[in-house]
Amino acid sequence: MYFNQKTNEQLKKKEIREAISLAIDKTKLVNEILQGQGRAINGPLLPGMVGYKEEETAQIIDLEKAETLLKEAKIIEVGEVEEAKEAEKAKKPNQLTLTTQSGEEFSLVAEFVKAQLETIGLEIEIITVPSQTFFDDVIAPRNFELLLTTVMFDATQDPYLFWHSSQTGSAGLNIVEYQNAEVDKILESARSTIKTEERQTAYQTFKEKLSTDLPAIFLYQSTYNYAVSRKIQNIKLDSIRFPFDRFSKVNEWFIKTKKTFR
Repeated sequence: MYFNQKTNEQLKKKEIREAISLAIDKTKLVNEILQGQGRAINGPLLPGMVGYKEEETAQIIDLEKAETLLKEAKIIEVGEVEEAKEAEKAKKPNQLTLTTQSGEEFSLVAEFVKAQLETIGLEIEIITVPSQTFFDDVIAPRNFELLLTTVMFDATQDPYLFWHSSQTGSAGLNIVEYQNAEVDKILESARSTIKTEERQTAYQTFKEKLSTDLPAIFLYQSTYNYAVSRKIQNIKLDSIRFPFDRFSKVNEWFIKTKKTFR
């Protein structure tokens, strides 16, 4: 879930972004909304990616601290707004919009997030945009405050495309226009070396920097399910990133075996 700090000034306050992060129970989301068909995640690195560590799955949920952070940021104190001449029309500091694309899963997750954030005093309006126009109406013009959408890695699984400052602008995939010179250098160094240990160190540092800046919250990784006939043996799948990955090592599949003399 992305934070657009340019369309809502309140989201520039890290206390608010942190409060939102502390309020969303990702494990509950996976178990109740996804019926267990997924895993909670807490960073940009997924299992199987260079730099990923298993302990990244831990999450801290603290509603009391979340409420305190909002009070410190003065987002749930609206006295000053009420004194305005057009207070009735003014948007209160605790009001945010959550934009997502059409689809049952997105709708259910958005409603879950809305309910969780309202427990700490935020007011969330869900905006659903048809999938066919989602990129042109939302992604390209960066037309959102909170954005619930998917991240699809290519075969290289390179986070550079999503977080390097060169990827900002309507044509890039750096959706929140995130810019951090240190992160740029880290991502560049990870791309320029073929040494696994150096890449692991670089991506771990990148993950830590991103967690500190908090430009987005990483909620869950979906489980990709598909049916396979019981007759087919020796199917070995490490991960599926594209539909055609279902047929990985198809040359090793078999239905029947027979003994032969050598």
